[in-house]
Amino acid sequence: MSKTEFSQKEIVEVEGDDIIKEHMAKNKKLMTNMFNRFVKDLGQRYESIETIGKGGMSTKYILGAKRDVEAIRKDGRVNNGKGQVPLKYEQCFPIMMLQHLQMNESERPQTINKWLLDTSIISKDMFDASKLRYDSRVLENEVDKLVEKDVIKRGESCVVSDYVEREIQRLNTYFMQVVSKLHKAKIINHVPYLMGKRKIPHTSEFMNDDKQEMDNETSHTYEYIELSPFIAGKIAYMESSLQNEDKFKHLTLKEIHCLKGMKLVQEYWKEYKLRLNQITDESGERLYLVLVYTAHALFVRAGKNPIIKWLEKNNREAIELYNSDNMKYFLENAKDFHETRNDYIVSLAENRQKIYNTPFEKVVGDNKELGIEGKIVKVENNPYDDKHKWDETKEMMYLGLYAKAYRKLQEYYGHTFK
Repeated sequence: MSKTEFSQKEIVEVEGDDIIKEHMAKNKKLMTNMFNRFVKDLGQRYESIETIGKGGMSTKYILGAKRDVEAIRKDGRVNNGKGQVPLKYEQCFPIMMLQHLQMNESERPQTINKWLLDTSIISKDMFDASKLRYDSRVLENEVDKLVEKDVIKRGESCVVSDYVEREIQRLNTYFMQVVSKLHKAKIINHVPYLMGKRKIPHTSEFMNDDKQEMDNETSHTYEYIELSPFIAGKIAYMESSLQNEDKFKHLTLKEIHCLKGMKLVQEYWKEYKLRLNQITDESGERLYLVLVYTAHALFVRAGKNPIIKWLEKNNREAIELYNSDNMKYFLENAKDFHETRNDYIVSLAENRQKIYNTPFEKVVGDNKELGIEGKIVKVENNPYDDKHKWDETKEMMYLGLYAKAYRKLQEYYGHTFK
């Protein structure tokens, strides 16, 4: 195979896009991130690539024959399940968001979960199930429905809450990362609002015919209000005071938000709700808050041309299809996203189960100061250990049932394309 050698200046002039060329003109070299990106670009266009140097002015590029069709871009990252996402997430997620914002005008701030529903990231079933994080009755009803539809078996409710909370949190986190990127690129405007849900009691008198006397009854109405900085400050102070109490100060934030089945965590949230309900506004009026959350207003800021420029920079291989038939592009984009997401979520559950069932090594009795050499022993993961007794998902991992249940839940809650 014949190969051709280029200087960095030569190959950038021929194959570099506007961003690479501007970067080169400004810095006289390619910084590490730009160099790595440019090498990946060339790897898609040429059969082989070798470099001598790492982006400096004297860097040489030795390229094989040019491909007739660009190769699929390789993503060399290792997925460790801690926030990293497959390539289709990076490419598809912003496009689904921009498509919705371009085609629908929304002036009201919404929760992230509602945005996920509106942009077709999650299904209606998944949106409804996401409410189980706040109400145990929703979980009970959801489990009954899933058992009836043969999605899970009775006694597997723990994996339902595990699945819904994990996947909603993962999508919430990535949604906000995309919002931040698009806002920074001046493609959209993003305005967050701190909101509160109120459960206001109303007492009325009535004649009790059985008692033959006047009696009282209480009804409730719900209201959603935007919370002022004054109220937000009072809530933050309440949370800090509660977490610093002797009873709860040893709890970490991760335990508070992730170990909802732990007795001490349940006691924390019970006390939290009591104190939240007592919060007053600037005039001293009790608000009767039962929930505090953040809502987000999103607006397309840029015209079509800036969006196309952004696509050229972030998803260049799709720009031709976008320009020729953007509706078809949006449909293909959504299909790719959900197929990739299905495989990704199931693989995470399978890895979680595999890791838990793999014994780990532990050094016992090592004390160099006393001249004692420790011995290495294998420690089994035991879901029946007292410290794990509240976590039923570990038992399902131990029995090999966790990943199977996770797959069926993803099939039920995910989008399907036939």
